[in-house]
Amino acid sequence: MNKTVISLAAAAVISAGGAAAAEASELYTVKQGDTLFSIANQYKLSVVQLKELNDLQSDALSIHDQLVVSEEENEQLQQEEQTESTEEVLVFSAAAASSYTVQSGDSLGAIASRHKTSVASIKQLNGLKSDLIFVGQKLKVNGKAATTSKPAAGNTTTTKPTGTYTVQSGDSLGVIASRYKTSVASLKQLNALKSDVIYVGQKLKVSGKATTASKPASTGTKPSTSASGTYTVKSGDSLGVIASRYKTSVASLKQLNGLSSDVIYVGQNLKTGGSASSTTTKPVTTTKPAASTSNGTYIVKSGDSLSLIASRSGMTVASLKQMNSLKSDVIFVGQKLKTAGGSGSSTTPVKVTNPSSSGGYNTSRLISTANSLIGIPYVWGGSSTSGFDCSGFIYYAYQKAGKSISRTNTEGFYNRSYEISSPAAGDLVFFSNTYKKGISHMGIYIGGNQFIHASSSAGVTVSSLDNSYFKSKFTSFKRFY
Repeated sequence: MNKTVISLAAAAVISAGGAAAAEASELYTVKQGDTLFSIANQYKLSVVQLKELNDLQSDALSIHDQLVVSEEENEQLQQEEQTESTEEVLVFSAAAASSYTVQSGDSLGAIASRHKTSVASIKQLNGLKSDLIFVGQKLKVNGKAATTSKPAAGNTTTTKPTGTYTVQSGDSLGVIASRYKTSVASLKQLNALKSDVIYVGQKLKVSGKATTASKPASTGTKPSTSASGTYTVKSGDSLGVIASRYKTSVASLKQLNGLSSDVIYVGQNLKTGGSASSTTTKPVTTTKPAASTSNGTYIVKSGDSLSLIASRSGMTVASLKQMNSLKSDVIFVGQKLKTAGGSGSSTTPVKVTNPSSSGGYNTSRLISTANSLIGIPYVWGGSSTSGFDCSGFIYYAYQKAGKSISRTNTEGFYNRSYEISSPAAGDLVFFSNTYKKGISHMGIYIGGNQFIHASSSAGVTVSSLDNSYFKSKFTSFKRFY
């Protein structure tokens, strides 16, 4: 009984002495923006010395890590650890801390520093071949290494992630690569991806070997299709997204379905394989919804816009507005619109005046231009067909549509427009707090609660405002002065 009391008292003294030494010691807590070079320079050390003092295998640092910044402190800590290891109370403490569950932002270097060990020791204890760890993984931080140096077939799951990841809303290859401590190039190679486009629900390999087969298996990452090889368009889809999903091209999809533009609509059935019909050189009528009545009218439904209705009817927005004496792009559910599908006994489309070619701004031209750019990659600061960022895309599309605007950033465009409550096709959509605080992203509204924009993960694409990510970042609809 007395021996136990003495051991506990001794441990308390040692612990108190260790705490006092640590307070007066040369330990440095890593802060935002720190690098090994800046810390080493501050304490008159070389980067090599700093890494040796802390058993660091790489230059990676995590905020709140504590680094030993003098030889004396390193020796003192080692002596304290050797002394403390003889105490009965610290045997209990060591047992309680024999394993560690990896948290977001952790690295082997950070964990090793936190538990006063080395990266090499942790890797040996856990049979790790690389520095790759994942959130939720349990790691031994002290004790004995497993006797087997090679992972047994049944034990690989205890030291590795499951090897696959299911894409969530808001994900990009860059985000996933960062989460699993790998690169975008490695992810693309592992999953035989031709572009950076991914979709919600897609399963991606995050470790292992790339498949030798260049074509995806029929039961792989493609969504299920009907026996006839068709796909039903959903909210947020674009030809670029669907083409990527089915490992084909936008041009092939358009040829297969007799499409003359990139405009598609929710509920539309598209062929995703097979051969194009040899008899159809114009858009096939079977790909359009049975919306027109026999007398050439269309009843507006929820989610419709003039651009969608015009596309389905083989018309321009200007023609549709002229035919129905519309002064604006505002329409309402239940409204009956004349279309060029027929009026009375006439079988030829009604002749209407096309938009002026004098260079004046035209919404139809804007939407057509924006759609023609789908699939062009994202380039920071880009404002040409070799690559766009979000504001560069707006600048290019509006200029081509006949509106003279100067090149600026997203905040600049936000300040040069006024807010509206009822958006029409061609209006601006703004988002906040995406990659930075405040106004940070924008796109062009195309109706049906959808917008077209230059996405950092997918290039120029069409997205839905119902998407949980964009819904949470949405700020306002606006219109240029």
